[in-house]
Amino acid sequence: PKSVELSLPSLRTELFLLKSIFHRFVIPQAVNPMLAMHATSFLRGLLINRVPKHAPSSMKLSTSTLLPLLSTSLTSLSSEISESLHSKGYWHTPDSNPLLPLSEINLLRSESLLLRSRNRFEQSYSESITSSGRVTRFDKPGVYACEPDGADYGAAPNLLTYMSHLIREFPGLLNEGPRSYQISNEAFNAKLAVTSSGGSGYPKHIDNPRGLAAGDTRKLTCILYLNPSYVPSHLGLLHLHLHESTISISPSPGRFVCFWSDLIPHSVEKTSEEYVGEEYDRYAITVWMPTVDGRNIHDPESPFIDLKV
Repeated sequence: PKSVELSLPSLRTELFLLKSIFHRFVIPQAVNPMLAMHATSFLRGLLINRVPKHAPSSMKLSTSTLLPLLSTSLTSLSSEISESLHSKGYWHTPDSNPLLPLSEINLLRSESLLLRSRNRFEQSYSESITSSGRVTRFDKPGVYACEPDGADYGAAPNLLTYMSHLIREFPGLLNEGPRSYQISNEAFNAKLAVTSSGGSGYPKHIDNPRGLAAGDTRKLTCILYLNPSYVPSHLGLLHLHLHESTISISPSPGRFVCFWSDLIPHSVEKTSEEYVGEEYDRYAITVWMPTVDGRNIHDPESPFIDLKV
């Protein structure tokens, strides 16, 4: 359509999405035919639903603005991130230097709200392992999530562009540094989550507690916070539970956090009961990156291996 103008960077992004979906859905469908349904939905969204049908005009901005900003930030920060992951098991941007500017965070927040208005969010849950090895699933009250896919491209092109560009660029930057973590850019999982205002949070857990026993090779958790109006009184801090301390990180706008998915326990502090309403809901987009070598999962030689117990 004449209303669609694809720049070269956005075309490359869509081609990368197609490649990722081939590895994520098409290859495994012989094992799980249900995945073929997701592949069909994703491809249909990429090829047909590029322009939001009922989206505000501010959401129709070109994704070409997002790409150079994200590339510049990732490239400049990759060495620092790599060293911090090695020594501390985590890294995050300071308040004074968000990964993306407020204008982009406002745009990503608007797309998130549109997806929520279309009933794309469901009850969020996680898993924990008891001392006997039993896996227990638990819901996160007041926390809802969706997994954006190609059918959402029309409503949330910048969210999908962010996800695909992060998985395309970030693993290579980390792997090319002085320490190679063998992070893959061939597959990914992503979740857009909202922790409701008014007292919602969730308890301590590890994103990938079962690892290879469940066929889960997620190694790196990457979170971008989409909360333009956040102030400290809103609470909802991310807590990383380390050996002798707890690191508390605010979900400020544009803050980027990454940590080892299979090793670092974390929780989310309850949001303030004094601030209630859509404006105060806590949004975050999480991308999980797998390792190409399963031996990196729950590595017994990692200095953080005892944290997962």
